[in-house]
Amino acid sequence: MGKNITGRRQYESIRSLLSHIYLYGFFSREDFEAANIIKVKSYDQELRLIYDIFPKDEQNALVRGGHKYPRMERLYTESGKYGLSGSYSLYTMDEQKELPLTLSMLNGLAQKPATAPELCSRLEKEGKSDADGTSLYNWVLRHLKDLASAGYLCKNGSRFAVSPDILGILSEDELMQFEHFVTFASGVGYPRATGYFICEQVAHERYRRGDTHEHPSPFLLRHNTNANILDEDLVYQLLDIIAQHAEAEVKWDKLKTEKAVQGRVKPAAETVTLLPVAVRIDTRLGRWYLLGMRGEMPTMVRLGSIHAVKKGKPVSEEVWEHAVQTVADTFTHTGCSGRITYGDTTEVRAELHFDSAPGMRTQFEREIRQGQIIEQDGQEYYCAYVNDPGELVPFLRSFAPWLRILPGEHDLDSRISSHLTQMLENLERNMP
Repeated sequence: MGKNITGRRQYESIRSLLSHIYLYGFFSREDFEAANIIKVKSYDQELRLIYDIFPKDEQNALVRGGHKYPRMERLYTESGKYGLSGSYSLYTMDEQKELPLTLSMLNGLAQKPATAPELCSRLEKEGKSDADGTSLYNWVLRHLKDLASAGYLCKNGSRFAVSPDILGILSEDELMQFEHFVTFASGVGYPRATGYFICEQVAHERYRRGDTHEHPSPFLLRHNTNANILDEDLVYQLLDIIAQHAEAEVKWDKLKTEKAVQGRVKPAAETVTLLPVAVRIDTRLGRWYLLGMRGEMPTMVRLGSIHAVKKGKPVSEEVWEHAVQTVADTFTHTGCSGRITYGDTTEVRAELHFDSAPGMRTQFEREIRQGQIIEQDGQEYYCAYVNDPGELVPFLRSFAPWLRILPGEHDLDSRISSHLTQMLENLERNMP
């Protein structure tokens, strides 16, 4: 890391600051403190840490009225990249003990495969000691297992060795094809932070071969949202827990009080036990959600409110299958932002009239996240079955001139009409 700046042992410490800079770009140092995101005394250090990874964005800051508003530039021409993943480079080991010991361990294995006791003996001869207060043997064995499970090492009996370099055997053309495949797959699928680091390894392999040229991505990915990357450390942890059919100890923000919503106090945090069943992503906004059970109640939690997760005890197959079925029954007709309602779903139907603007029909169809377009007696309709009709308000409101919402067990027509009337009044009131 440049400029002698050390990283952070907990990614959570920089997630909130980075997300506000990336998503909004209108928070000054004072605004961050007023919103209880970071103290002024820590602000400059954390911001310098971010600029150490994203140096080009330092010049994008906006200066107005004596205040500086850090921002991150997003270019359509660079939509085939997902550079925000680079922020995980800030998530580092202890650079005084843990990192040197790990490098020495890997260097020893690169020279010759070894068992944990043999590796400890080598490290002790080099004057190395434990990195976290445990015995050197326990530390080495734990890290050997972690590195093997991550694929950096391979294990044969009790002996560990550095895994073969799969990139080194690829030709130049194969290396390029592999990079293009990873870039595309990570750009259209989720989660995607892993793809970034694979491509970084490709760049290192090219450098090792003497290729110092830039290789821009050949893809332009429309509507490519990168905000989801900031929560993907939690996503990977939760996916691992889900695969083991285990409970999770989740530290999250409690329901915000009025003072917390106004930014006057921090929302209190609590640790609860959940049985995670699935993660869901809102691809339009890049927000991750955890679906699971809290006791006997199904729950959906935005990952942005979660600070940390820890694996709990596994559950029986009977409990797991019940949880999966309950979550599926509850959330099949619920989007990411709606209320969790119980009972029958509500049908929402609207006549579509895109004759005057046929291009808007394509846009409408592209933006459908719940429901579908159907045709009856020569007339097209939008039809959706949802637990919370209110979730559809922003979507239907944006296409209000080209549709007519039909009566049903909801008040969407009157709500949207009221919103549009209020917007018109505000516009007229603010016109010069």
